[in-house]
Amino acid sequence: MIQEIAGHWIINALERMLDALDIKANVTEKIEAMQVEELEALVMYVMEKELKAVVNLGALIGNVNIFGERKTI
Repeated sequence: MIQEIAGHWIINALERMLDALDIKANVTEKIEAMQVEELEALVMYVMEKELKAVVNLGALIGNVNIFGERKTI
């Protein structure tokens, strides 16, 4: 009973905090305030970072596939 009440209270408190932060509006405001060059540099940084992760994941999957295969002669 107490855990249920505390759980509801915590959820309500978190929802109010997130509403007060208005993350979407803050992010939108900051992006709109950026110069085009800044935004381009940010996008390129994120793309490079994510591309490296995809390449590394592909290499890992490829290695698992190569070493996991059993070749019969």
